[in-house]
Amino acid sequence: APLFPSLRELRLWKMPKLKGWQRDSRNNMGSARPPSFSRLEHLALHKVGFEVLPDEFQGLSSLRSLEIQRCKRLKEIPEWIGNFTSFRTLYIYGCLNLMPLPKQIGNLPNLELISIKRCRGAYAEWW
Repeated sequence: APLFPSLRELRLWKMPKLKGWQRDSRNNMGSARPPSFSRLEHLALHKVGFEVLPDEFQGLSSLRSLEIQRCKRLKEIPEWIGNFTSFRTLYIYGCLNLMPLPKQIGNLPNLELISIKRCRGAYAEWW
């Protein structure tokens, strides 16, 4: 059974050592399968240690908004973000090492708002 099958909003705050969803194999908690969050609509990351958004996020087909703040290690938002057809809002603030955004963001049919502040390299090469 999926973990948190009805979860619609997830906020991760001040987790600078978090690098992904893999469970610690020493804890005997079952499989290392990451949570699917099939109904997740809003994801907020604040001071999280990701360098790249984890591939496990690819399955967030219901995601409508992504908020990323002060993730100092974040360098890349992967091209698969262009598969989020329900996506409406992208807010990025204070991610100083973020590279240019993938051009696939421009193909999102329901995207209504992009807000990028205090991110040196986080622009779209195609703008």
